[in-house]
Amino acid sequence: MCYHEEDFGITAEWHFFAMSHGKGPCDGIGGMLKRLAAKASLHRLDNQISTPNEPSLWASENLPSIKVHFFAEKDYAEETKILKHILLQNDSSFE
Repeated sequence: MCYHEEDFGITAEWHFFAMSHGKGPCDGIGGMLKRLAAKASLHRLDNQISTPNEPSLWASENLPSIKVHFFAEKDYAEETKILKHILLQNDSSFE
C-alpha cells in the first residue's frame, strides 16, 4: 500500500474487516448485476447468458451507469506477474 499511488497513479486505502462485515457499495452493485443478468438470461429464448464474460457484456449494454470490466484468467495471470515484480522491487523480503 505504501507504493500504490507511485505504482498505479491513484491513492488507495485499505480497510480490513472480519469475515462478513464491512460490505461496501460494490457488494450491492455486484449482487444486483448478477440478479438482473440472471433474470435477463431466463427471459431469452435462444441466446441465454452462458459464458463468464457475457454478464459483463450484458451489463455494459443494459446498465450504462455502471462500469463493468471482465478479467479473464490470462489477464489475472498477467497482472499477478506485474504485481509480483512491483512487490519484489519495493520489498526485498517478499517472495
